Amino acid sequence: MKKSKIPPIIFVYEGDFPSYGYDSILINSYNTSNSIILICDTKKIDKKKFSKRIKIYDTNSFYSNLNNLEVFNKYANYRNGFWIKALTRFFILNKFAEYKKLDSFYHLELDNIISDISSLHLRLDKFPSKIFFSCYKKHGYGSFVYINKRNKLKKFCNFSLNQLKKKFLNDMELLGLFSKYYPKQTFKLPTIDDLHNEKKTNIIRICGGIFDEARVGVFLFGHDPRNYCNIVMNRRAYLTDKTSFATLKKIKFQINKKQFFLFNNNKKIIIYNFHIHSKLFSHIFLKKKYKKIIKRINKNLDTIITYNIKNILKLFFLDFRYSRFITLIKRGI
Repeated sequence: MKKSKIPPIIFVYEGDFPSYGYDSILINSYNTSNSIILICDTKKIDKKKFSKRIKIYDTNSFYSNLNNLEVFNKYANYRNGFWIKALTRFFILNKFAEYKKLDSFYHLELDNIISDISSLHLRLDKFPSKIFFSCYKKHGYGSFVYINKRNKLKKFCNFSLNQLKKKFLNDMELLGLFSKYYPKQTFKLPTIDDLHNEKKTNIIRICGGIFDEARVGVFLFGHDPRNYCNIVMNRRAYLTDKTSFATLKKIKFQINKKQFFLFNNNKKIIIYNFHIHSKLFSHIFLKKKYKKIIKRINKNLDTIITYNIKNILKLFFLDFRYSRFITLIKRGI
């Protein structure tokens, strides 16, 4: 029997490469034996900070930007084009897959860390060829994506272009719509919502675990400090819906060297990824603060993730607007 080739993990990033990206790729390269590919503007990274194991490709060598889309103009200035970059990564990924003739691969956002997924494709390939990603309500999430037939990604890109000609939709909205209009082309990866869903029990069993679109990572390790004018703490109810927050409070967690688990009704279940919304990889993982955080979580205790002094000062004094101020106060701790 022919041995199945392990799909690579592909990270795509446009613009100035964030400092946490180096830590993320370092941790992920340690956690799994999948080959790791980074697609970016190579002029904006320090290659010396990556191990030789990481294969780096310059975006400009095979991809041309999506020009002449008027709907992009309105969002070009928000956080240095955040929404546009989040969306165009799928077009970059599609062109790269065609360029390298890749049919099977993972795509992760940089603010994720993974368990060992070197054999996960053997489980996911039991399902028909699709785009695999998690969904929550009407949105789809690109935190963790698996594709085992690149023409499925091409179909999503074509669908997105047609939608964008009408109005701007972000990547989450487009993934959600695509899963609605083309359910046979997509597979919704199981999340914490499915732990108590009897219809999804078999899917979790086949997949071997669940995936985090954001809620687990935010619950454990806090939100993005740039988004709130407050100390960043974990276990905050306002960061998620009441149902999932109630579920998360009852769950116990465990992080081994290369594997993440949760315990639900005495059942040990793999969590294949954590979406680290706070981006504090060095602080939480390289300094191993996660051990204290998980220990306290399992005792139903909060933890201060960061005092967030820099962003508190920035939001209050450099980006002060009355309406924003009121919103931040309402979200306060």
